[in-house]
Amino acid sequence: MIIPTRKGSYCPDGDFYIDPICPVSRAIITHGHYDHARRGHEHILCSERSKKILDYRLKPKSIQTCRFGETIKISNVNVTLYPASHILGASQIKIESAKNGIWLYTGDFRVTSDSSCDDFENVKTDFLVSESTFGLPVFRWPDQKSVFESFASWWLKNVVDGVNSILYCYSLGKAQRVLVALKEFLGEESFFSKIFCHDSICEINKIYLNSGIKLPDIYKLSELKPTSASLVLLPPSCLGVYSNSKLGSHREAMMSGWMMIRGYSKRQQNCQRFVLSDHADWNQINNVVKSSFAEQIYLLHGYTDTLAKHLCEQGFNAESFYKKHCKNE
Repeated sequence: MIIPTRKGSYCPDGDFYIDPICPVSRAIITHGHYDHARRGHEHILCSERSKKILDYRLKPKSIQTCRFGETIKISNVNVTLYPASHILGASQIKIESAKNGIWLYTGDFRVTSDSSCDDFENVKTDFLVSESTFGLPVFRWPDQKSVFESFASWWLKNVVDGVNSILYCYSLGKAQRVLVALKEFLGEESFFSKIFCHDSICEINKIYLNSGIKLPDIYKLSELKPTSASLVLLPPSCLGVYSNSKLGSHREAMMSGWMMIRGYSKRQQNCQRFVLSDHADWNQINNVVKSSFAEQIYLLHGYTDTLAKHLCEQGFNAESFYKKHCKNE
């Protein structure tokens, strides 16, 4: 079983935590984003493709890897990792216990395929703990090809107008997905300008390249000339940080699932918005729930109550994961 505690999601039968929020003796880390991967754990288990990311970001004391589909025994349970497709190396965690049945913890996931990470795999289970970050009906993602076609048109217009194109996107996952998509949809020989990346993106790019992910040639931000009419990828934390003397005349854009909400996008009034998420949308979450054949569904993150109510109306047993008994530690 998996229960919520003050330290994070805990499996008593295996005596380990999944994505704990503070240091623990044994942790399974689903992926390398900082809200899931934190420093200080005595021992970490992760997928093979997550190891280099966690080595770079956490510098862990002890780390063990597991291939997707490989089963390992931890105390009284069998643990198997499956691809979650959120970012490179992202994992779903299946836990099999003779006493408590089969549990699946999805972690953050998406089902839209591309070449920047492994394809999502549907897994059958008795009990499902699923993320619901975008668990509202308003969140229905547009086709990613149409998103990148719109982005390419925006980029080309900026080049014609002689201004730099600044795209704010997460350093780990989103930036590499953008680079892969531009290479595949446009072809590197058809790029409208050079592409420059912030140092944090460049470092993660190296890990993706070493993992066999094909990325286009990019240049460091320090090499950017303000008058070059180039494409520049920056993390969202850089919004408003750089002066015009560094970026030159430019137009800005953001790429996120949150751009679906008008109120959210208005906060970046001068930014062009593109809807692209590395999470599942409303329909995709519902489909994953149905494909799991779970007898009980627990929802984690985001709009848990709204999605749980909808699933119950569809005949499922569903509730917020946080409404389970919280163990004080």
